[in-house]
Order: sequence, then structure tokens, then C-alpha cells
Amino acid sequence: MQFQPAYLIIGIVFTIAAVIFKKFPPKKINMWYGYRTGLSIKNQETWEIAQEYSSKLMVIEGIILIIFGVIFGVISAQMENKVKNVILFIFIVIIIPVIFFWLIASTEIYLRKYFNKKQVDENIL
Repeated sequence: MQFQPAYLIIGIVFTIAAVIFKKFPPKKINMWYGYRTGLSIKNQETWEIAQEYSSKLMVIEGIILIIFGVIFGVISAQMENKVKNVILFIFIVIIIPVIFFWLIASTEIYLRKYFNKKQVDENIL
């Protein structure tokens, strides 16, 4: 029975990337670095808001991945190989994609709400 650190690596790498994005957000719209979707690259303002929001959410998600990594690593250490493979499958095929979907869906929803509210506020003025 040995703890499986591989589960932690994904969460740690994700968290490090999130901190880098948060500390060094891309200043201008580009196709190499940052949160890039059709809405986020619409203009400079949507780009900046998307980078700020998504980097904060990425930090939270990275911590969640680390927590899941600890849980799955401990559970996996106590199981036989067939069960370890199922646990690894669940982590890679379910947990990680859900985290990425949450990041994209939440950021897109936030951008739509933010800019719809801003548009309404500007029309009132």
C-alpha cells in the first residue's frame, strides 16, 4: 500500500498554471496564451475580464484537483490493480473533464452576464 502521487501532479500543474495566468495575464488578445474563446477575443475589454475571471476560477479548480488527487491517491493505494484502474479512469475521464467544462461554462456565463448588465447600464445613462 503506497500513496499514488500521480493524482496530485495534475492538480499541482493546474494550480501552478493558474497562478502564472493570474500573476502574468496576457495583456493583448493573442492565440497562444490565456483564456481564448469566441467571446473572450471579441474585444480587448472582454479579453481582460475573461483572463481575470478564468484565472481566479482556475486557482480554485486547481485546489479542488489537488484535494481529489489526495483522496484518489489514498484510496488507490489501498486497492488492488483492477480497482486502481477504475479509479484512474474515473479521475481522468470524469473528474478532469468536468473541471475543464466548469471553467469554460462558468467563464462564458460570467462574460455574458457581465456584458449584458453593462450594456443595460450604458443604455440607461
